[in-house]
Amino acid sequence: MKTTDILPFATLSLALLSGLASLSVRAESGVEETTVREEEAPLTYQLPPADDRGRVERSMAVSFADLNLNRSAGLDTLYRRLERATELVCGPREDGRNLALHRDQQQCQSRAMDSAVAAIGHLGLDDMHLARSGRNIDRGEALAER
Repeated sequence: MKTTDILPFATLSLALLSGLASLSVRAESGVEETTVREEEAPLTYQLPPADDRGRVERSMAVSFADLNLNRSAGLDTLYRRLERATELVCGPREDGRNLALHRDQQQCQSRAMDSAVAAIGHLGLDDMHLARSGRNIDRGEALAER
């Protein structure tokens, strides 16, 4: 696919697989693509050690090319899209009554959302995330890779 055939857009891919987050950002000819991968291993009581069958990778692209991020309505819409994507990618775990699985799902959503907001790198979105979640974004790693 030629760059001229691609409309300017940005995508965010959220994925799970074993406890570490990796981030890559690439900008070429007006196209910005952001990929966030969150790796997460199954809880230790679910599988015997050294068993990788429980690893799952889920991802979802979130486009915001249609949004004006200089307006609060655009930022709000993007934030809601990111929240929905993290909910779909991170859960629900098998049993909602299991406290360990619920806590694991919440941690996955927090890490995925923090990584997504940091990767996008918009100060207005950072401020909105701080106001809604109480978590500040450290964009040092995201900026270093750009």
